[in-house]
Amino acid sequence: MNPLSLSNSVEVLFVCWPETIYLFIQNHMACPGCYLAKFESLGSALQIYQIAPSTFLDDLRQIITNYDRDHQTSPRTR
Repeated sequence: MNPLSLSNSVEVLFVCWPETIYLFIQNHMACPGCYLAKFESLGSALQIYQIAPSTFLDDLRQIITNYDRDHQTSPRTR
């Protein structure tokens, strides 16, 4: 799975990489507490909140890289 795909559900990011929740909160997005997160794609959420995907994806990539390094896991094993 490519975690940086705009078609991924927001909930998948939260489950696989819990630290990504903080990025959503920093961007004033209600996704972490929203029941629709399991249905909402990352791209759609960014569009709804009018957030530039390139900047958000750069930050997301850094969080995921750090999480995987710190937990010594691979996204393919989740």
